[in-house]
Amino acid sequence: MPKILITGGNGYIASQLKLDFISNGYDVVCSSRNKLEQKCDYVFNDNSENAYLDIIKQAQPDIIIHTAWINSIDLCEKDNVLADLVNVQWSKDLINAIKIVNTDIKLVFISSDYVFDGHNGEYTEEDECKPVTYYGKNKVSVEELINNSGLKHLIIRTANVYDHGGKFFNFLFSNLSENKSVDVFYDTFFSPTYMRYFTDSVIQLLSKNTEGVVHLAGEERISRYNFAFKLASVMGIDERKVVPISKPNEMLIAHDVSLDSSFSRQLLSNFSPSVEKSFQFLLGRIIYPYFTHYDKRGGMMGIVQNEQKWEEINYVEAVQWAVRGGHYHKNTHEGFYIIDGVIKVETSPLGSDNKNTFIVEKGDIFFIEPYTVHTFYIIKNAKWINFLSKAMKVGKKDIYAA
Repeated sequence: MPKILITGGNGYIASQLKLDFISNGYDVVCSSRNKLEQKCDYVFNDNSENAYLDIIKQAQPDIIIHTAWINSIDLCEKDNVLADLVNVQWSKDLINAIKIVNTDIKLVFISSDYVFDGHNGEYTEEDECKPVTYYGKNKVSVEELINNSGLKHLIIRTANVYDHGGKFFNFLFSNLSENKSVDVFYDTFFSPTYMRYFTDSVIQLLSKNTEGVVHLAGEERISRYNFAFKLASVMGIDERKVVPISKPNEMLIAHDVSLDSSFSRQLLSNFSPSVEKSFQFLLGRIIYPYFTHYDKRGGMMGIVQNEQKWEEINYVEAVQWAVRGGHYHKNTHEGFYIIDGVIKVETSPLGSDNKNTFIVEKGDIFFIEPYTVHTFYIIKNAKWINFLSKAMKVGKKDIYAA
């Protein structure tokens, strides 16, 4: 496996990239200016003219993923000098350091939908960059530096990568969780990108040795209001808590910076969840498949890969409107893979009135822990595979009525 160096390694996206690359067997190190957390292998000395040169000489990476950046659009706008230094000059220093140490190093730059002006939306890799924010102008400047560097490179433009930790998602989730209303723009559109899809796709792009410019974003062009509305719906919160408002003219948020990512989806053919499905993953109700691959022959999906031993595996069918379950297990962990159909799942800890209700359908994976009451309401004829950590032997069935 190639060795990877991630700059800005304490950042939101970089931290998850590091974890997922390591879980896929890569040797990963990172650098950061943050001297307090000490989560990274190398500290970037911003007072040194050769900071990246020293780091690259020590790390000897095969690939560098460049995420170090001032990610505040407002700060970039207020302090152009600081933005030019951190975003552009230090990127230029990185490029020069690669040329000195090893020109075979591949440089991967995480760029943004804000390289576009937001007038049209559905931007492809071939569309002209016309940034209107200083943040976007910095991104374009670094893209040009990389394109003209002569280095092997991959520029990945993405948009609003969300998970727990994403600024916009956390704003919505924290307020809705407290049953507070949120004002959200109905007239701004984007292509929100689920973190697990993003990191999985980056890994695949590198494994395919992809070069050039690639748009890697969610499949849906959606307004910020509809994004929030869907989150409230999945959380079981009154959707009226999401209040549609118009974007003020002075706001830096673009009208429509949605990205056309059809090229990357065709290239990768991996699992790309809908916004609603990604919310189910985030809420821990269903499990993101650990592996997916699709090509002209068909497809494969990794259902489960952990230390849990399964003693019994069953195939189950249920007709529409049937009700199954209504029980709990004391010692048995239970897993489910839905082959077909639609099911409303209701769970609650034993003895609790707090019920968790969610919908599962074809391709969904979820688990039920011991002492969890679970009931299935069949909305559409369904088929599934059931995994049990304890075999249900005659006379020793670990099943207890709720």
